[in-house]
Amino acid sequence: MLLTCAVDVHKNNLAVAVFGWTSNHRPFVIDYWRLEGNCEDLGDQSWRDLRNIIDNKVYIADNGKKYRIALTGIDSGYLQHNVLEFCDNVANTIALKGLPGAQKGAQFTQFKMAKTKLGSDAFNINTDFYKERWFSSLQREWNQSEEQQEFCYNLPVDMTNEQIKELTVETKVPDIHPETKSLRGYKWNRPSGAENELWDLTVHNNAILDIMAWHLSCVTGQREDVNWLEFWEFC
Repeated sequence: MLLTCAVDVHKNNLAVAVFGWTSNHRPFVIDYWRLEGNCEDLGDQSWRDLRNIIDNKVYIADNGKKYRIALTGIDSGYLQHNVLEFCDNVANTIALKGLPGAQKGAQFTQFKMAKTKLGSDAFNINTDFYKERWFSSLQREWNQSEEQQEFCYNLPVDMTNEQIKELTVETKVPDIHPETKSLRGYKWNRPSGAENELWDLTVHNNAILDIMAWHLSCVTGQREDVNWLEFWEFC
């Protein structure tokens, strides 16, 4: 139906994942790169390559239909100034920031819109919501004689084992109060040094899809809730 793109920013590379979405939220990982460079410099080749992908890359389906990336979200948790300036100057690009738990005053459980220092729109993402969703979805098996179920995850055959493992390095562990030693709940934990970019980019790509549907239904269409049937028909 459409393509989304999510970007995770590091000092020496931009992790970029392009997802294709079918109805019922079934994602296909179309592309996954690391754009190497000095990401602290907004004029670096890594940022120029990212802009070229967003502005110019065209994907051609087997039936000849052409796709461009509909919306790109960039994690602003690191090098925030660069991310905000980039998003302010590149069309169809938004800044994201992952935060655990639902945000106070948010209209939806998944995300909350905010204004950046430059006056453009950005979104705080409830990462726990999406991690719970995909943790459950990745454990479900697909009976290949039947249509894929909702949120069925699809990877290309040339994905490496190292890339696939990035989906499963985080685990839920007890959240213990440091003083009372009481159980406060559970939290997501990533072992030190373990790469989990594809997991984070899955969360952000799903959030980008939800933001697009929200904008169509609730902003443009003035509805109280997202109408997913209407959204997929629009796509």
